Amino acid sequence: MPFVTEELWQALPNRREALIISSWPQTSLPRSTHLVKRFENLQALTRAIRNARAEYYVEPAKRITASIVGSEEVIQYISVVSS
Repeated sequence: MPFVTEELWQALPNRREALIISSWPQTSLPRSTHLVKRFENLQALTRAIRNARAEYYVEPAKRITASIVGSEEVIQYISVVSS
């Protein structure tokens, strides 16, 4: 919904032009490749669960449980994110 995104953009301070013609934001913060990889893994997990739900025709409103096999670090990270 582009109009909602534009409304949110215009509500931010110091915005003078429309989002569609604004330049991509720049940051001077360093990128942590470790954190980027963790986020990509979380995206992949979410995608896999959504694909399984679609494959088995599970209604969007229905809650399901999922068993996740991974290293202790992965399990701990997922536990923190989902709580």
